[in-house]
Amino acid sequence: MPRLTEKLKAYRAGFPERQVGRDRLAWWAKLFMFVVWVPSLIVVNLGWYLGFSNLHHIIHPAAVRFSDTMSWSMGLMMFPGLLAAILASLIWTNVVCWLVPTMRRANETAFRGVLGGSFRESTGSLAKGAAIIIPVCIIVALIGAWEPWGY
Repeated sequence: MPRLTEKLKAYRAGFPERQVGRDRLAWWAKLFMFVVWVPSLIVVNLGWYLGFSNLHHIIHPAAVRFSDTMSWSMGLMMFPGLLAAILASLIWTNVVCWLVPTMRRANETAFRGVLGGSFRESTGSLAKGAAIIIPVCIIVALIGAWEPWGY
């Protein structure tokens, strides 16, 4: 556990430098990342919601689909999906930015010498967070789809 806290302290300590690196990015690079991130966030979140909503309908066929009322089960299926979608879309954005040579060069220039600013370090940090958070989100969404308190 002390090793984890040391890593978290080191990661937090490097935040100002990473912020300076982000500020050094050209406007078109920031726009490109935003244009990649937002649609992927929407697609992943929509896919998550439709998948767990269909699972809920399979488990409870008598339930009204896409009801106008917000229920606990709907909240338990949707909110974790947003958290998981944020992480997944950030990882996807990093990968797309690395695959586009112009973006890769812009990022390498802006983050040169910044701890945690490289593609491997930033994507690795996001992947470690996703490996912890996404399984928890799936469990919570499965509870919402199962809805043991209803029907």
